[in-house]
Amino acid sequence: MKAELTRMKQNAAESRAQLEAVEMEERKLLKIIGEADAERLRQKKELDQVIITMMMMMMMMVVVVMMVMMMMMMMIMMQGRPLH
Repeated sequence: MKAELTRMKQNAAESRAQLEAVEMEERKLLKIIGEADAERLRQKKELDQVIITMMMMMMMMVVVVMMVMMMMMMMIMMQGRPLH
C-alpha cells in the first residue's frame, strides 16, 4: 500500500511537472503570436502610408497634366488671334 501511494505521488509530481512545462510553452507561443500580430499591424500601417503617399503623388501628377493641357490650349487659342 505504501509503495502504491509513493508511486501515485510520483505520478502526480510528474504530471504536475509536465503540466507546468506545457503551460510555459503555451506562454512562449502566446508571446510569439502577440509579437507577430504587433509586427503585422506595424507593417499594415506602413503599407497604408505608402499607398496614401502614392495616391497623393498620382493626384499631383494629374493636376500637373491638366495644367500643361490648359497651357497648351491657351497657346493654341492665342495663335489664332491677330496681334494688335
